[in-house]
Amino acid sequence: MLAPLPRATPVPAAQGARAPERAAPLAAGLVYQVLLGLPPELGAQVLELRATGDVEDMPPPGIPLTPRFYTPDADALDAALERWARARLPLTVDIASVHAEVVSERHYVAAWAVTMDDRLRAALHALRRTLIGLIEPLPDEPPAIRLRVTIGERIAARRFPQVVALMQRDFEPAQWPMRTLLLAVCVEDDALPDWDIAAIYAGEVPPSAV
Repeated sequence: MLAPLPRATPVPAAQGARAPERAAPLAAGLVYQVLLGLPPELGAQVLELRATGDVEDMPPPGIPLTPRFYTPDADALDAALERWARARLPLTVDIASVHAEVVSERHYVAAWAVTMDDRLRAALHALRRTLIGLIEPLPDEPPAIRLRVTIGERIAARRFPQVVALMQRDFEPAQWPMRTLLLAVCVEDDALPDWDIAAIYAGEVPPSAV
């Protein structure tokens, strides 16, 4: 059974800074995407909903902050994301509503929408400046990022109502602390992308927490 979203989640002090964790090498011929990592309990709900919807082509659970992209300099990208995470995390994010959309016969979208506030807007602007010259969006990527926790973008029509019903059940807006940045990766031109996590970046320890 899918656990309902709580009314609010308190945001404790930031976790200790650490070097980026690696789960897959940065290499040529790969497609990347940068996401805010979700708290474990929220990430688990995303995975459960994806299993219900038979969704297998999405990046790891998170909030996309960039389009899917190539990079000409993986080392510089790695360093830039580490700097941004140390300066900007943790971030408190409001999960505001359930979003369900039928784009075409094969594009059934389900997500939790995120509220854009001043701190999140400033963090996104800083990330865009940081990544200038380091990312090249895929040719078919939309120009604007939609801030949301996406369950699926191509959910099967027969499964879509069940996924949305589970998302809507007992839903209440809530605040969640986002403490990590994810660099997701998959092999270019895969018919069914098999996404992995190339790196995880954490925020800096505030002086008061040392």
